[in-house]
Amino acid sequence: MIMNENVLNKLKILAESAKYDVSCSSSGTVRSNRAGMLGNTVGGVGICHSFAEDGRCISLLKVMLTNYCIYDCAYCINRRSNDLPRATLSVSELVDLTIEFYRRNYIEGLFLSSGVVRNPDYTMERLVRVAKDLRLVHRFNGYIHLKSIPGASRELVNEAGLYADRLSVNIEIPREENLKLLAPEKDHQSVFAPMRYIQQGVLESAEERKKHRHAPRFAPAGQSTQMIVGATSETDRDILTLSSALYSRPTMRRVYYSGYVSVNTYDKRLPALKQPPLVRENRLYQADWLLRFYQFKVDEIVDDAYPDLDLEVDPKLAWALRHPEQFPVDVNRADYELLLRIPGVGVKSARLIVASRRFSRLGFYELKKMGVVMKKAQYFLTCNELPARTIHELTPQGVRRLLVTKPKKLTDERQLSIDWGGRASPPENEELRMSATPPNEELFPPAGDSSFSEDSSFLILHLRKFFILNSSFFIHMTVFQFDNTFPGLLTAVFEAYARRTFPDALQGMDEPLPLFCDEVFAVHTDDAKADRVWRGLQKKLSASAMNCLAQCWLAEEAETPMLLFRYIRKAVDAPRSIETNFADPDVLAFTRMWRRVSQEAHRLMQFVRFQKTADGTYFAAIEPQKNALPLIVAHFRDRFADQRWLIYDVGRAYGFYYDLTDLRRVTFDEADNLPHLASGRLDDSLLDKDERLFQQLWQTYFKAICIKERLNPRKHRQDMPVRYWKYLTEKQQ
Repeated sequence: MIMNENVLNKLKILAESAKYDVSCSSSGTVRSNRAGMLGNTVGGVGICHSFAEDGRCISLLKVMLTNYCIYDCAYCINRRSNDLPRATLSVSELVDLTIEFYRRNYIEGLFLSSGVVRNPDYTMERLVRVAKDLRLVHRFNGYIHLKSIPGASRELVNEAGLYADRLSVNIEIPREENLKLLAPEKDHQSVFAPMRYIQQGVLESAEERKKHRHAPRFAPAGQSTQMIVGATSETDRDILTLSSALYSRPTMRRVYYSGYVSVNTYDKRLPALKQPPLVRENRLYQADWLLRFYQFKVDEIVDDAYPDLDLEVDPKLAWALRHPEQFPVDVNRADYELLLRIPGVGVKSARLIVASRRFSRLGFYELKKMGVVMKKAQYFLTCNELPARTIHELTPQGVRRLLVTKPKKLTDERQLSIDWGGRASPPENEELRMSATPPNEELFPPAGDSSFSEDSSFLILHLRKFFILNSSFFIHMTVFQFDNTFPGLLTAVFEAYARRTFPDALQGMDEPLPLFCDEVFAVHTDDAKADRVWRGLQKKLSASAMNCLAQCWLAEEAETPMLLFRYIRKAVDAPRSIETNFADPDVLAFTRMWRRVSQEAHRLMQFVRFQKTADGTYFAAIEPQKNALPLIVAHFRDRFADQRWLIYDVGRAYGFYYDLTDLRRVTFDEADNLPHLASGRLDDSLLDKDERLFQQLWQTYFKAICIKERLNPRKHRQDMPVRYWKYLTEKQQ
């Protein structure tokens, strides 16, 4: 099928009609690529390929099959009484859009919903046809999420589950009396019936696969639903109680919350809101997270006394302020479940605390480096530097005032004017935190010491500053010079142990030596020696840590060689594994460096944008901060196994080319006689005849999916940093 301007107009209309449905996840299933198929949901599952200007992720092509509808729901933009442009995509048009967007790495898959045409079964049958065509005709192995139509028959829901990864039915309004008020043609029975069909299908499929391993899977990513927030009178307790009941079902994966946006002309049944309740929506997601991952119960978050969530503070902090008797918590003794209750402590940081305190007691500095938000947590925990008082001395009201009101930046202790629970000075932990005294300050006499003249004091101050800032120049150093390769680093480790001399610095052969260095050793890379070190490390570290070690080398940061050297030395010398000793600054710095490289690789998987060339090769240019290209090529080889592609790192002047059989590294001049690809912008003469149209289609979709009432440029730049925009198709408008 040939794309044309008619398809572009349809896509714009139907994307705008679908944008208010917030459920757009692409996780929860494993679908590996098999020979001759396109795509998978392994490795890169859950990746968001783009972020709209309202801050929401775009991982799926979220679109409606048609925005014609027989219902007249007051809250819906597509209700039949609305005078708006209507459109319908054919099955072939929608399938081709999905395939072509996927091949260019714009999306993870398809999220398909529809207005109800004729009756629920007729509409559901058309949705199933799209998924069936993608799977069986085009052998598409990416992610598919289908919206089950309320009132559809069980047979059609069962057929949809064979082709879709996830099915969903939107509850929309938590209370049935309010649903009947806004949508007289709907009721909860029509919603909960398909939910039961999906649940039964998933459970029956699981039992069948226990007997027959190759039995077809039914909606392997389970089901989800959505509720509108702020359109009716439900309290947050009503919403969370229903969510908790839904999560108790074995197949419910996510409940989404959508702040009500006034999309229709005035209707007396609906509130007149100037702005959607985005803060309340965010608090509901935070409370939902507490239910799913922090072992909270609904009655702990909201109750009869507090039926609605506090809009000023997050739900966990609100709970902690209502229960001061639970605090402070000793992080060096408390169990994992209690650590999760501390405001500012997340799941990852709680796990790091439990793993690290086996090696040594944790203090303020270690907790902060582990990711604990000490601005909140310092009032609810105790550790080496924080005494066991905090919230009881400040009172919950005082802590709340400190956290909600942003104080002016403090530059001197005399400017402290915060109410510290009736005291004129801050608690000890705050004095420690705000102190800016250099670590060697006590080595020098104070500027006003009576034993020195005024001129001497002036000289001493300048000498003190000079010695503190330049002390490294007066330390005698041992320097190892190597060829800046990972085998060279491993060879340096071997030579250090062989010579019984350990370097104070590692640097390249051509780099200038630091002043006052005692010894300089030139390390010549030896693969045999490097291999011996690597095999020795395998006895000390897990396979995961070895993989992280190799990946950290790709960080290409100034401190990388010496940090890895110290980490390897500690791994070799320690009597037991150091992998979880995050109290050690080198282990923690190593882990944080690996995370930076891993994050770069994750973002590259999102932000690679392929362009189809005239000879059928898909080309993408990238310019990452870290040398993460080697970490992502296996992902694209598995995902796009049926197409030739080239990903080129412009800054480092090399790339990887996949020719349907082999994956090989190429340099700029070897890139298949396309010597000017480094710019990332290809001339029309080099592109496939339909490439510009597909780029325009994606740009149109990207613009249409944004909700102007939710614009959030800061979140948009945070999730999609400006440094990537140069090579993003959606940013080339």
